[in-house]
Amino acid sequence: MIYTDVFGDSIESTNERWFHITKEHPEVKRHKERIQDVLATPDYVKKSSRDAEVLLYYNFTMIFLKRSICL
Repeated sequence: MIYTDVFGDSIESTNERWFHITKEHPEVKRHKERIQDVLATPDYVKKSSRDAEVLLYYNFTMIFLKRSICL
C-alpha cells in the first residue's frame, strides 16, 4: 500500500514493515485503517533522535515511522 504524508511524500507500506512496526509497537495493530489519516494529518512530526532519515508521525494515540519511502 502506498500512502501520502503531510509533506506530499509517498510512503510505501509492506507487510514486512507492518510486521516490524507491530512487533515493536503492538498497540498500533488495531489502528491499521488509520495510517493514511495519521500520515496526512498528524498532530506533530519530528525527526528521530536515533536516525536522521526517520520522521515520527504523532497522533494522540499513535506513532508511525518513516524511513525514506518505506513505512
